[in-house]
Amino acid sequence: MIIFVTGIFDLLHVEHVRFLAAAKKQGQGLRAKGQGPGRCCLMVGIESDARVKKLKGDDRPIMSQSDRKEMLEALKMVDKVVILPEKFDTEEDYLKILTDTKADIYAVSENSPFLDNKKIVCAKAGVTLKVVREYNPEYSTTKIIEKIVNY
Repeated sequence: MIIFVTGIFDLLHVEHVRFLAAAKKQGQGLRAKGQGPGRCCLMVGIESDARVKKLKGDDRPIMSQSDRKEMLEALKMVDKVVILPEKFDTEEDYLKILTDTKADIYAVSENSPFLDNKKIVCAKAGVTLKVVREYNPEYSTTKIIEKIVNY
């Protein structure tokens, strides 16, 4: 059973950890019910540095893709980390990554961008889309940066 998540994960914070734990739990829960074969694998796809700049601006990311990858790999609930392609904008790009990773579940948070599009792509790929975490406005990398700057 492969649970796939995507994100930037710049300045790793507690809500990232809670999200990843909730994603991993989804696969373990299915396995316990006899609905998924073998071991549960949590695979994390992180946005490339170039794509983060495009999404967040020239002053981001704070941490390089290799540093973000290494930090995520150090978390015991994470089994594999991949850096997403720089071109990751279209339905075909999402279909390709879901197919290439052999994902069973694509786990997202409640405030995941383009959620309706992700539902359509997952249906086409035969992947279950699961919202595993409610939005918590108290935590974001942007808020952490603002807090540091205004300290």
